[in-house]
Amino acid sequence: MAAGSEWRKTLGWKFPYKGHSLSNPQYIKDKEKLFNKNGNGWWVNDGRGWSMDEETPMQRQRRYRENKI
Repeated sequence: MAAGSEWRKTLGWKFPYKGHSLSNPQYIKDKEKLFNKNGNGWWVNDGRGWSMDEETPMQRQRRYRENKI
């Protein structure tokens, strides 16, 4: 299959859970297993850890502009 046509694999895909998924016990079990393995997906950590002292992109831009003048 060509690289640009991989989306075609998903055309016949059906949602595997019946009813309201947030109250479906199998969905909750599968979601918990996935989140325990991979995290919740709302943040990304490249392995260096987190620090509140890190410079934000906006702070970096301000520092750049101040030093440029």
